[in-house]
Amino acid sequence: MKSMTDKGLGNTLLALGWGVFRAGVFVLCIAGILFYGILMLRNGMIPDFGWLLQSGAYILAHHQIPVHDVFSWSWPDKPWVLYQWLFEVGVAWGHQNLGEQLLMRLFMVLTIACYVIAPICLTPKRVPVLLTFLISVMGLVSASVTLTLRPLIITSVFLLAQYGFLKKYRQQQWSFAQTSALLAILYLLWGNLHMGVTIGLGMLVLMAIGDWLEHQGLYITESPEPLTPIKTYAVFASIGLLASCINPYGFGIYTYLFNLSSQTYLNDLIDELSSPNFHAMGFMLLLPAYLMVPFLLMRKKQVLPARDFMILMVFNLTTLYISRFIVWLCLFASLILPRALYDGWKNTKFSLSEAGLYRYLSLGSLVLGCLVFLAFPQFFPKVTEGECGDYKNGILSYQQLKRPTDRLLNNDVIGSCMIRYTPQQKVFFDTRFDFYTQDFSKQVTQALVMAPGWENFLHQWKINTVLLSKTCIRVSQTCPLIHTLEAENGFKLIYEDPAMVILRN
Repeated sequence: MKSMTDKGLGNTLLALGWGVFRAGVFVLCIAGILFYGILMLRNGMIPDFGWLLQSGAYILAHHQIPVHDVFSWSWPDKPWVLYQWLFEVGVAWGHQNLGEQLLMRLFMVLTIACYVIAPICLTPKRVPVLLTFLISVMGLVSASVTLTLRPLIITSVFLLAQYGFLKKYRQQQWSFAQTSALLAILYLLWGNLHMGVTIGLGMLVLMAIGDWLEHQGLYITESPEPLTPIKTYAVFASIGLLASCINPYGFGIYTYLFNLSSQTYLNDLIDELSSPNFHAMGFMLLLPAYLMVPFLLMRKKQVLPARDFMILMVFNLTTLYISRFIVWLCLFASLILPRALYDGWKNTKFSLSEAGLYRYLSLGSLVLGCLVFLAFPQFFPKVTEGECGDYKNGILSYQQLKRPTDRLLNNDVIGSCMIRYTPQQKVFFDTRFDFYTQDFSKQVTQALVMAPGWENFLHQWKINTVLLSKTCIRVSQTCPLIHTLEAENGFKLIYEDPAMVILRN
């Protein structure tokens, strides 16, 4: 009798312990969402927002896409390809009609819906919702190092939509005609919203290879799922390619993107196109996704369909070389890893299983939190202007100090912030690295850090006014160019604040 009592007490304590553990995981997930919110409210507006906003405003005002640049005095006649023009129009319309604060909050809600709510809804119900919730929140926080208010979110939403469309088709819930029509609409919009349309086509290729491997018996799963023939994927990809070419530049958009990707110096100049820094918190949270791949490879029978395995593996590898891909690795990790982890370890003692309570708590708290966040902004901190806020006073002050004869030099960040606050002011350079030529971008960057030939570059452009931040590009020290221009080149300080200076010759 005593042993039975002890056993019952032990089971009760064990159940209580697991209950406390699950409650702790839930609280941790909610804390992660709050942390993401604070992070975005402070850092969600990056300098790129300036030219994205004003490009869209130009199109709305003139009812046409500019053929040449409208923001710089250095390259006014250079052709400008706005491959994401529709996103820019949407941002400008939202900014004009909703305001900057609500626009940013809507973006944050869309991101939470894409990275957390959608994975919870799409993951099979056999998988504990807390496992999906935890992994998706980790992915959301990791993606936030790159995922700000810009067109990357469009590719995330459309990748998620394509993944869902094909799942419906495989399960015979949608016909071939329905799926084809929806993909055509998806790619028609995608081709005008973001260059990530190429990633969507690449995803179709990966899924086709995965299904072919299973069909050939080269990849064996524990629970085979319906496969899609390669010819069907080929039709879907062809529909997507043709639909995406219905844009102002036609197929030329792909030629432009190919040429852009071959400019290695620009890739080095943009931090997001370099390898990730795994010392940063956002990338450290990715380690489970990387550890998952060896686990899957060690199994004789895989717990994932080959198409999902291919997506996870390729996006893992791609992110090792291009940190920007963390945005889409996190998305697919949230969709794929919970199922893989559960099916791989479901027979172990470790469990996050629950009787449905946390499914309602998780979805309910997320939806209610998003609604309160949008409806009652006074209860939350305001969205800050990000890095541009530091330069706002100096940029506006320059409008009172400028002369008609000014030939202005500025760095990339200040240039984009000037476009944001004073779009009528022509800049020398900004963060549109894909617009400026590779040679020009290199010359500007080297001149700002006083590399050999910098004086000739300034003389060539007849620079007589300089707007510079007090720290050099990607160097945490006082920019020596400021002191050199003052001491040796006859420039005089006409404005200074904690963030920037204005010099004039």
